[in-house]
Amino acid sequence: MPDARATSSLLAARAAARLVVHTGSRSVLADQHAGRLYRESGFLLVFGLRPAIKDAMLQRLAVPATATV
Repeated sequence: MPDARATSSLLAARAAARLVVHTGSRSVLADQHAGRLYRESGFLLVFGLRPAIKDAMLQRLAVPATATV
């Protein structure tokens, strides 16, 4: 289960980051959906402070992201 949680948390963070880039500078406005999703994905990464999930996340972050992610 820790691997699945790490994978889903990192997927959410990458997807939210892509949406922020696509939306552009208006993403920082309080009422923008992209910014809210990005902040929420950050909370998912904090959830990874459990040792097993944290280790799985660190292993995944050490691998370079591919262009298709």
